[in-house]
Amino acid sequence: MLIHPNFDPVAISLGPIAFDAKVVDISLNGIGAIVYDANIHLEPGMLLRRTRIIRPQSRPAVVDLEVRHLSRITLPDGRAATRAGCRFIGAAAEIESLIRFFVTELDA
Repeated sequence: MLIHPNFDPVAISLGPIAFDAKVVDISLNGIGAIVYDANIHLEPGMLLRRTRIIRPQSRPAVVDLEVRHLSRITLPDGRAATRAGCRFIGAAAEIESLIRFFVTELDA
């Protein structure tokens, strides 16, 4: 997995609920993870439709995320959060663009 702690927030909407998350890794096969507030309740199997991933100096990538597994974590500042392993689902070009961006930012 590729890790990028400075990746910009992901805008997620679940019906009337919206929240921000952070992409913390993504692999070449479209499997990755997001970290978000521990008070948000997601379940394995949920499909997060039309998730917007904000990238500096580029248009947002819009993909679906399928939640695969969840784990509770503690952020460096001591706050509780949840890490969700997800499968990124979308147009091949969008997924490829995300991976390319992620790798480029890591190499910078």
